[in-house]
Amino acid sequence: MLTRIKFARMQQGICQWELAQRAGISESLLSKIETGRVHPSHSVMVKLANAIGIPPYALQEPIDCIQTFEANLVARTPRNDIENGIRA
Repeated sequence: MLTRIKFARMQQGICQWELAQRAGISESLLSKIETGRVHPSHSVMVKLANAIGIPPYALQEPIDCIQTFEANLVARTPRNDIENGIRA
């Protein structure tokens, strides 16, 4: 399962190091959170949400990888990119 934290980070195109720096946590802790080896405290969730720019409750549930991949394929077609002003 892909966590919402990792999904949000990837959507913004930032690496783990950058998100960890923004949130004031270690990159190691972020990696463990993203892989599900550690469940973050409420305060860490708030820091991550603020660093990503989304409400903390939005980071609570996992995302199905297949649905996420398919959604990204639909969202990032060349036609949609052109319509949205995104250039390769």
